[in-house]
Amino acid sequence: MKKENQKGKNNCKKWKIAFFWVLGFLVISLFTKGFYLYTLFQGDAKSIGKKAVDFLNQTYLAGSNDKVSLKEVKKLANGIYEIKMNFKGREFISYVSPDGKMFFPQGQEMKIEKKLLFLKVQLLKKHVKI
Repeated sequence: MKKENQKGKNNCKKWKIAFFWVLGFLVISLFTKGFYLYTLFQGDAKSIGKKAVDFLNQTYLAGSNDKVSLKEVKKLANGIYEIKMNFKGREFISYVSPDGKMFFPQGQEMKIEKKLLFLKVQLLKKHVKI
């Protein structure tokens, strides 16, 4: 009888330990936004900028004497990296995703000023007869 009671206590103890481990992982995942482990694999701004420059030089300028050079990298509020580069004395800006896997040659803000939109509509009305 004592052995059976002892086994029941051990099983109960194991379940409690397992429950608290799972609960602990759940709490940690809530505070880390779901174990955002990919943030561990993100590079710093300088390495992301170098990766973009290397991509351009090796992909589009391979075999050419002209090369793109890195001028400045900064991380924007939305996590995207803004990269200022020089090519043949001209500066241009491109963007790279936080993980360094996506390169965006240009960016366009997606909000339009209402006044500007109104003026465009008025111009179209003058030139297009409906």
